[in-house]
Amino acid sequence: MTFLGTPVVKTCGESDPRMRLELRFNTWHAIHDIPADARAPLGKGRRFVKSLKTDNRKLAERRGTLLEALWKGEIE
Repeated sequence: MTFLGTPVVKTCGESDPRMRLELRFNTWHAIHDIPADARAPLGKGRRFVKSLKTDNRKLAERRGTLLEALWKGEIE
């Protein structure tokens, strides 16, 4: 739920602090900040962002954990 346009942010458990979940317009999104030294080789911007296509926080956490593993693999 958002409060005055501010997204609700939740980190994914005890995982990497660069990975977080945000609730935007009643849909959870996974966001992972990309380290500066990895941006050029990946050809990406500052972060990975993907809609988790759910309003359920627990389901979003499970889906976010899978994306986190995928994104960390791309960074390494």
